[in-house]
Amino acid sequence: MSLPPKELITKVQQMDWETEGGQQQLFYLINRVLKTQRFCRDAKQPVNSPIVEEINHRLRSHLYQNLIDLLRQHPQRSLAAALEVKVPQTYQTVFDNPTLTRLGCAAQALPPNSEPRRQALNDLIEAIKLSEKLSNSRCFEPNYEEAIALTLSHVYQKIDQYDAARAPLMAWVNYWLGIFLQQVEQTEQDPFARAHMGKRIRTKAKLKRHLRQVKTTSLWLWLRLAIVSGPTAPLVNPAILLVWCVWLSAQMRQCPDQADALLLALVDRLLFPPVAMAPLDDRDIPVSADQPPSLSEQIRQYIRADPCDRCQVHIQDRPDVT
Repeated sequence: MSLPPKELITKVQQMDWETEGGQQQLFYLINRVLKTQRFCRDAKQPVNSPIVEEINHRLRSHLYQNLIDLLRQHPQRSLAAALEVKVPQTYQTVFDNPTLTRLGCAAQALPPNSEPRRQALNDLIEAIKLSEKLSNSRCFEPNYEEAIALTLSHVYQKIDQYDAARAPLMAWVNYWLGIFLQQVEQTEQDPFARAHMGKRIRTKAKLKRHLRQVKTTSLWLWLRLAIVSGPTAPLVNPAILLVWCVWLSAQMRQCPDQADALLLALVDRLLFPPVAMAPLDDRDIPVSADQPPSLSEQIRQYIRADPCDRCQVHIQDRPDVT
């Protein structure tokens, strides 16, 4: 948590907070302290969700009452030190289980893939993090942060799977946190999976580093040149890649959690493109005269024919393993 400048905090503490000017400074300080990416935002960022407006009002009211009580009972106590304690307590109190469940249900009620749903899901993710209600029984394990990232990505993508009639939202979230912790631990124990994950993480870090260094104005210029130069093959179209870069660079500033999940998805497509596989029983599928056999069928025919007698070579003392 980053506090406002000490001068502002000291000024509020030295003023008569019961006057109109003191009240204005106190509310200004509260807004500065509580302002996050999704809650208590600037007036330039309108809030379209009634539940978010309600949460913002509760956050301000709760912290205001705490500070008033503090100024009355302990006028000489450091206000900065009090804010370090009171602000996290305010988030934990306001973002209780019923409020988080309401945020999740509100996101479910919005049309899939719509901008309002994306905003509601971003609000939900930030509320979950501010609430500090993620299970921390294993927070000292090295894989804990990675499991949290996977869990929040799962909440963002699979919110429709949550059933409010069965359990509060955080029970569902912490259930999946336990699942992802087990998966990450299993991955750590598998050398092949560990190498695979390491390659993904290194590639994602390189992409993120490059995107942070790229200037949006330069990307738009290259995009214009790519469009003017004419179309190319769809999978390597530079215009599509540049659009991705422009969009992802903006997402990294606005929604870092969502950007991380998208970067991993992009890395998987770049490193491990999907391969079309023929069915295992394609030996029973008739092949027309004008259609060449599939690659798997050609391999099967080659092994059966064994033109170079390679299948006759076997491991020493194991004739059954060629």
